[in-house]
Amino acid sequence: MRTFRIKGDTNLYFKNSQRIPEDILFENIKNELSEDARILIGQKTIGPSEDIYKCKIDGIDFELVYDIDDGGCISSKSEAAIELLEKILNK
Repeated sequence: MRTFRIKGDTNLYFKNSQRIPEDILFENIKNELSEDARILIGQKTIGPSEDIYKCKIDGIDFELVYDIDDGGCISSKSEAAIELLEKILNK
């Protein structure tokens, strides 16, 4: 899985170079993250157009978001969390 960031944006986005359905891409990412012992994937909150998982990496909060219109991303107020997740997903 490879990720990218947009300058001035705090989210981490997923490249879909294989053009697989976004929901499958999101599930693959969620499964990959859940295999890392440092990551806790929390319960899903279902909104009108998105599913949001409240998660932690090394005790730092982040959200794994799947939007039915825009696909998935990771959001966090912590740059440290984003950098750790970026390293994991860009192995």
